[in-house]
Amino acid sequence: MKSLYILLPVFLFGLQVHAQTAVNLEIQHLINGEILNMGSPYTAEEGYNFNITRLEYYLTDIKIIHDGGIITEVEDTWLLVDAMDNTSFNLGSFDLNVIEGLQFSVGVAPDENHLDPATYPADHPLAPQNPSMHWGWASGYRFVALEGKAGPNLLITYEIHALGDENYFNVLMVGDAVSDGNSQTIFVQADCNEMFNNINVSGGLISHGSSGEAQTLLQNFKVIVFSIVDQVVSQEELHANFQVNLYPNPVNSDVLNISIPELTNTKCTLILMDEQGRKLVDYTITGNKNKLDMSTFENGIYFLRISSANQSRIEKIIVQR
Repeated sequence: MKSLYILLPVFLFGLQVHAQTAVNLEIQHLINGEILNMGSPYTAEEGYNFNITRLEYYLTDIKIIHDGGIITEVEDTWLLVDAMDNTSFNLGSFDLNVIEGLQFSVGVAPDENHLDPATYPADHPLAPQNPSMHWGWASGYRFVALEGKAGPNLLITYEIHALGDENYFNVLMVGDAVSDGNSQTIFVQADCNEMFNNINVSGGLISHGSSGEAQTLLQNFKVIVFSIVDQVVSQEELHANFQVNLYPNPVNSDVLNISIPELTNTKCTLILMDEQGRKLVDYTITGNKNKLDMSTFENGIYFLRISSANQSRIEKIIVQR
C-alpha cells in the first residue's frame, strides 16, 4: 500500500509534464489597411486600379518557437492557403506553454516539389487542385498563384505564378499566440500591398516561372508580407492602429530613425529582438522622432515591437552595412 502512495504523485506529475496544447493558425489578408475583398477594386501606390481574383500559396516546413527559444517542428504538414476561403488551420497538439514565434517556408520543399501529385489522396494539399497549383514534373508546384485585373476599367489581366527550388526559403516571425485556456492561436497578417513591392501590374503583367517579377513576389513574401499580431483585428481596429516609419531600413549606418506620427506625445515601449526572439533592447520613448543606436548590431534580421496602450506592431529591421 505504501508503494501506491509513492507512485500516484509520480504518475500525476507525468501527466502534467506531457499535457498537450492545441495550436491553431489564423491568416488574415489585408490591403490598403482593410480586410481583402476578392474582386473589389483597389488603388496601387502608383495610382492605377487593380483587384485580386486569385491568391493561393503553400506554407510548409512549419516550426513553432516557444518557451525560451525551443523550436518544435510541425511534422508532415503542408498548408494550401486560399485567400478566398481557406485561412484557418489546426497545426496539432504539442508540449509547450508560451509560443514566441513561427517559422515556415513559402512553397514546396525540393524533396516533394517534383513528385507526382496523383500519388496523394484527393484531399491532400499536394494532390491535383482546381485551378491547378502544379506546373509540371520538371518545374514542380506553383509556390504562389496571384491573379487579377488592372487598368481604369479592370479589363487587363495580370498573372504571377511563382515557383522554383531556388526560391524556396524560410520566413521567421516573432510574436505571441493568443490563449483561450484550451488552445493557443497564432494570428498572422499577410499585407497584400507588400506583395506588389517593386511589381507593377498596370500593363497586364504575365510572369510565370522562377525569375523576374515571379521571383520578386517570392522575395516580398520572404521579407515584408507576413507578421504576427495579437489577434485577428476588426475593420475598426485596423483604422485605429498607428503607423511606424523606420529609416533607413535596411540599416546601413549606426542609427535607426523611428517616427510614429499618430503618437507624437504618447509613451511607447520598444523591444528589439533577434531572429530567435531574444530581447536585445527594451526602453520607453515618446511617439515621434526617436533614434535607436544600431552600431553594435551585426548584419542580419531583427524585429522591433512597438507597443502603446492596447495596440502593438512588430516591424522587421534588416541591418546591411
